[in-house]
This record gives sequence, structure tokens and C-alpha cells, in this order.
Amino acid sequence: MLRIIGGSFKGRLIKAPEGAGTRPTSSRVREAAFDILSPGIAGARFLDLYAGSGAVGIEALSRGASFSVFVESDGRAASLLDDNIRKLGISSSAGVLRMTAEKALHELAGESPGFDVVFMDPPYRNDQIEKILVLLSVPGFLAKGALVIIEHATKKKPGITGCFREIKSYKYGDSSLLLAGKAGEP
Repeated sequence: MLRIIGGSFKGRLIKAPEGAGTRPTSSRVREAAFDILSPGIAGARFLDLYAGSGAVGIEALSRGASFSVFVESDGRAASLLDDNIRKLGISSSAGVLRMTAEKALHELAGESPGFDVVFMDPPYRNDQIEKILVLLSVPGFLAKGALVIIEHATKKKPGITGCFREIKSYKYGDSSLLLAGKAGEP
């Protein structure tokens, strides 16, 4: 079980998949991510790639995001995520896509308005980050001033590609957060 750490659902518990197939974002890293995002999360459209339990996207909704899309390819994790959303009563503010991140980005590419925040926490052995960043670079996919937060193994910092530039990196033991934005935007 994971605990929501802030906002309207603070203290509520959600289920997390068991086993080595998923690695939930720790409460310390979630809290740090939302400390970074706090000024811009209210009303934001949030995309949670590699969502697992959905803790990050649910935390975004708890703190005032207007809508959160969760992308999870593992059927067992996606079922738990559906249960978490239903039990919290946030189905009208959430969408779950049971597919790979790459396929979801192709499917979401024409949606408007664009996403304000993208959080991705791929398996640490996954080398898809650069490919995902290129897909996020499609014009209109992200809102002006959008942020991308990448959780990654501290020992393996991902390269920034597409139209992105690194803003800042934060270390939390074995996990790190890399904050990126579109080049040429504040």
C-alpha cells in the first residue's frame, strides 16, 4: 500500500502492485517532485507514463491538477490503478491507457489542449527515454511552458533529446529526478 502525501487525498491509501515487475516512486521522491511542481500543478493536464499504481498521477489530482492520463502496459498494475481511481471517486478526472508508452503517445498526439506536465518513471533498465522525448516533441503535444520530469537511476542519467533542454537534476539516493522543458521556453 502507498499513502498519498498531499492535497485533498492526503493520507489515503492506494494499492500498489506486488513483486519485482514494478518499482513505485517513493514518497520522498513524490514529495520532492510536487515541491518542484507546486506553483504550476493547479488546473494542469498531467500525463503519468509508466504509471504502475498511479501514485504520481493521483498525487497530481489530489493537489489540484484538472485531469490525469495514466499509461500502464502491465495488465495487473493497470487493474489496480483502475481500482485506485474508482475507490477515490476520480474517474471523471482520470483516463487509463493500457498500452506501452510509445503507443500511447502516438494515440494522444492529436489531443488538445496539450499536457502541462509529463512524469515518466520507466523501468531503470529501460532505454526508451530518448525515444519518448522525441515523441513528446511533436508540435501541440505539450502546452507552452510544459515540464517533463524523468525519474531515473542516479547511476544512469538519460540524454536529453528532441526539443528539450535540461533545467535541473535532483538526487535522492538511488533515484534521481531530471526536470526538462522545451528549448526556448521559460
